[in-house]
Amino acid sequence: MRNNLAQKTYDVFVSEEGRWLIESHHTMRVDAMARAEALLDEKRVAGVRVVAESQRTGEEEVLLEEMHDVGEKPVQIVPIDEAPVCSKIHDFYTFPARQAAGRLLRELLDQRGQTALEFGFDYGALRMLERNDKIFPAAMQRVGGIHARKTGEKATDCTDRLYAAFAQIKDVAQVTGEDRQRLAFLEHLDLAGLVASGPSHNDGARRQFVLGGLALALGQRGDWTDKLALLVELGEKAEDALVTEYIDEIAAEILESNVAVNDLFGGFADAVSAFRGLVHVTQGRCQINNPRSCLTAFNDFMATRPMPLTTSVLLGRVARTLSGIRPMTREGPAAELEAFKGLLRELIEQAGIAGGPRMAGALTGRARMVFADPDDLSVPDALNHILALLPNRAVQLGFLLDVLASPVREKHEQAVLGVLARLVKQLTSLASLFPKDMPPAQVESSLTQLRDKVMSDGLPEKYRNLFSQTLDRLVARGDAPANGADAPMTYKMEDAPVTTATPATPAKQVQRREAAPGEVLFEEGDEADAAYLILDGEVDIYRKAGNQEVLLATLKRGDIVGEMSLIDNQPRMASARIKSDTKMTVISREDLAARLGRLGETDKVLRRIIDVFVDRLRGQARMYE
Repeated sequence: MRNNLAQKTYDVFVSEEGRWLIESHHTMRVDAMARAEALLDEKRVAGVRVVAESQRTGEEEVLLEEMHDVGEKPVQIVPIDEAPVCSKIHDFYTFPARQAAGRLLRELLDQRGQTALEFGFDYGALRMLERNDKIFPAAMQRVGGIHARKTGEKATDCTDRLYAAFAQIKDVAQVTGEDRQRLAFLEHLDLAGLVASGPSHNDGARRQFVLGGLALALGQRGDWTDKLALLVELGEKAEDALVTEYIDEIAAEILESNVAVNDLFGGFADAVSAFRGLVHVTQGRCQINNPRSCLTAFNDFMATRPMPLTTSVLLGRVARTLSGIRPMTREGPAAELEAFKGLLRELIEQAGIAGGPRMAGALTGRARMVFADPDDLSVPDALNHILALLPNRAVQLGFLLDVLASPVREKHEQAVLGVLARLVKQLTSLASLFPKDMPPAQVESSLTQLRDKVMSDGLPEKYRNLFSQTLDRLVARGDAPANGADAPMTYKMEDAPVTTATPATPAKQVQRREAAPGEVLFEEGDEADAAYLILDGEVDIYRKAGNQEVLLATLKRGDIVGEMSLIDNQPRMASARIKSDTKMTVISREDLAARLGRLGETDKVLRRIIDVFVDRLRGQARMYE
């Protein structure tokens, strides 16, 4: 370890708007001069000065002063609307607090090539910020106003506490900068050792200790690639979950920066290329074209470790851009539509869309544009277009639940709820919710995700109960898909069973349901999962011709609705809407398939006649399209 035999400290100053502002503080001359040379090479400031101060006498000596022209405008704060309320000093070092600070000081951090974590432990940088009478007061007042809105206190009181906390943060940064032992751990890539050496009496103190060491190590690295490479190297040395959490936080901070993303990825040809690149990193399957970038190694790391914060930041970048109005491609409407469909396929998960409510809202807004001809679509029409591209009901319902938790809800809640309720009421079994070949473990995982979304604040109680009760009923039936086949249904319904089984065949209980006028049973083009025997009431069958509806028939007691699509597995050829209060028996796809299967075994000729009859009916219907 080097000793300061001269008993001097060294401050590096930068010239901004004709004033000298302290940029960094050092205990060693060589470190100060190295920092000054780096600033001069970057040419981001008008001048650099290094001043040595004697610790014994207080005398100052200018060791270096150099000026040059830069054409950059002064940095400003970026207005933010969210910042966590911090009651203890340790709270300011949590990821949400650092994320808010990073967004607030985005221009300054990008100019310096620092993360918010590094800045928070850089004594010289903090002093420079404090002396900047344009940025510092504005930043404090912005955050103080947010805290006042949350706590109900006076903005001045909240701001005063922030000033007091900032003084503490400076003290912590000064002590951390003089602690070379922490850096020694990370010079040997021993993050696990650094964690183990931290204070054990307090979790907040231990995190602060570890983060300080990481900040010092990051500060030793040059550009964004070097910083991200350090995280990968640290992660490869230790597979501890706590280590991964620290790496996840800092990687997320780095990828918050537009400058960092451009440097790491080497730029993108268009928005859709950027979208896919960012999404692929979250999935651990990104193809990197930048030979200088460490993203290949980071991509492999993402494929094997849980990195929820980094994933959220990357998908948040996609959603933010998608929410705008700029096209994703430069090749016209047709290419734009195909790009949207391709992105949607990339985002599909077991029970919804990657990126949660923010992404669901952004996709809905974008769909209103890409499917429009010529005017923007309504929200229900946009949702129906998206739903038609999703593979199954579980994904569709998860997506709609996320839409309800997004800003779309503010103006279009009833429209979204209407689409959601229609899908929920069509569920007759778990096999109508999930693919038949989905493993039981994935079914269970998807059900858990759907239940979590159902219980969120985005769903009104009436619909929460409808969805929860429906899921409970489906689970109680015990007909989840397993190894490519449906398990036997052994449930019993509270209503009296309705059956047409012969005495030789055990009676199979089927579901009875009621529907009110205006409810849509299914729409043209929907995947068929059930048919309906009308016990009482009326159902209108209609098709759309442009913006008009053409009534085809009104079905009544004794008629069956939606049977053809169950027989030939084709999309619905028309829509069905309840005309008057109606009672029906639900005939599931599985039940009808079993009956037709038994018929094929006992009377193959009659079974074939049914297929031919259905095919001819469809052919006749197409003649009038």
